[in-house]
Amino acid sequence: MLQAFLNLDSKLQAAIISACTTLVVLLLSWLWKLYYDRHSLNQKLKIEYTFEQQKSIKEEISKTKTPLLQAAENLNYRMWNLNSHKTEDWLSRTSDEWTKDGHHYIRSFAYKWICLIHWILEAEKSVGRYDATLSPKEDLLYLKYVKAIKFCLCDRLLIQDLNYASTDTTNHFYIDDLTKFADYIDCENGILEFHEFEQKLKEDLKPVEKVFIFFSNTKHDAENKSMNMLRTLHLLVLSFLNEFGHQYQHTTQGKVFKLLREDYSDIAIRKDINLFMKRHKIDSSINPITTKIGRTSRWSQFLSRFALQS
Repeated sequence: MLQAFLNLDSKLQAAIISACTTLVVLLLSWLWKLYYDRHSLNQKLKIEYTFEQQKSIKEEISKTKTPLLQAAENLNYRMWNLNSHKTEDWLSRTSDEWTKDGHHYIRSFAYKWICLIHWILEAEKSVGRYDATLSPKEDLLYLKYVKAIKFCLCDRLLIQDLNYASTDTTNHFYIDDLTKFADYIDCENGILEFHEFEQKLKEDLKPVEKVFIFFSNTKHDAENKSMNMLRTLHLLVLSFLNEFGHQYQHTTQGKVFKLLREDYSDIAIRKDINLFMKRHKIDSSINPITTKIGRTSRWSQFLSRFALQS
């Protein structure tokens, strides 16, 4: 066949070569176009899907963000107040005192925490049908904080070094109970006002009894399990507000450092707090606060040793 081709007239050879070249180019072009169209369509669909997911997640976050930040701010203020009166143990109350007129403090504390949990669950549920892994970095961090706050008082690993028995349920909550607590304050117009919450307690406190047991066990003691859990939650809320809250909801670094130096220097679960933040992938965000725990504690230990030597 090759010899027959070589015996052809040179002009005919050129024509055949040109025609073959054209056919090869056309074939390759068709194959490339087929590959490119299929690839570009997949890429286009992927981009559109990611955009729609991110847009939907951002819209859903915005629906609950304001009340969630407000609930976090309310609990933050209450924790500052508790620290101001830490030696008075205002939360340490018997079950007979929970609904009596003179013990508003524990009821309002329970109400503020349940409100926070209500909006945390609403925020989590609102984005549940979307692919959160496609979220922009800021929204993904927001959702990580939501999950961390949700789990904070439910993670018994936080207080495992305080000889907390695995069978004990006094100083932590089961994650499945949070919905029951949130439903307790749910109503047609959103959530119950505090005075409505108080009235409901007098009628039936049983659904939130565990909440009152937890707070009633909170005392000013470095080894107190509930207090250590609450302090962890407070640091988490502080960082959350500093990351996503309005300017007036922020806490300055100086004030945070003072809190850690004067009120939280004796936190007994520093190692477990850091491990908790790492488990929820927010350690780099909350690092400016958690690193100060160790720093202020070492400073306090130095001062204590110096005082003893003197």
